[in-house]
Amino acid sequence: MTFADADESHPVHSVKQLEADVAGVRTIFFMEKFSDRILVLITQTGKIGTIIRAGQEMTLEGNTSFTVETLLGAPSADLSLDLCARRIIESVTSTSATSLPVVLCASLLGTSVPPELVRELVEVVVENKIW
Repeated sequence: MTFADADESHPVHSVKQLEADVAGVRTIFFMEKFSDRILVLITQTGKIGTIIRAGQEMTLEGNTSFTVETLLGAPSADLSLDLCARRIIESVTSTSATSLPVVLCASLLGTSVPPELVRELVEVVVENKIW
């Protein structure tokens, strides 16, 4: 694991990089907290992959709503990457005072991601959170 902290004048406040075995596959996690968003990169292929933005919004009734949008790349047919991004933004907003949006870059082996794998990926991110 590598940690790096920048001074407050720099847009990157903290960085974390680690490797974990997820479902028997070497997976690299890279996370950066910027002043306006959180970047989470998860790769099993060494590529950036699909880029997804997830954010929290308030409805007119005062309820919390989450939005997920694919910015680059093809959305997964089973929406598993969207689910992964949503779970991460839910964790960000429930475990911190921030409501920064999350940009998730994910390149995983296979064309679909089973729910158990999504759960494992989110667990690693949450256990090593930078927010």
